[in-house]
Amino acid sequence: EDGQFPRQRAPFISQLLAELLQVGAANQLLGMLALCVATTIIIIMKKGKYLWITLAPMVFMAITNFTATFFLVKMFYQKATGSSNPAEAFSYYLNISLILLIAVLAVVILLDSFRKWVDYLVLKKPVKTSEVGGDYYKPESDVCC
Repeated sequence: EDGQFPRQRAPFISQLLAELLQVGAANQLLGMLALCVATTIIIIMKKGKYLWITLAPMVFMAITNFTATFFLVKMFYQKATGSSNPAEAFSYYLNISLILLIAVLAVVILLDSFRKWVDYLVLKKPVKTSEVGGDYYKPESDVCC
């Protein structure tokens, strides 16, 4: 009546939020991966002035991923320790492990991308590719499109 959810709906909303956060963490990981690849391509093409276009959303995706991971692990841990049913507790612990796996993958993606970016931008290492026709990227011209 006073703008608050009735008590019987609170568990449903809590479960719905948990499911959305869990799917959101995986989606943010996928988005972060795509933006890391796009940022690397921009660096390889020597278009540094456009880095912010992919770097800013990638940082947002990373922050969202780690925030969702924190809240989900906390929530599932509280549910697991409060559960009297061993099967239900196992389910919560399994969710925790999968969510932490997503976080570890996000860290690996970020660290590997950062290492490559430092190699290309700071150490000026040549870009190596597995494509047919050369060991590094040679743009035909500096003019885009």
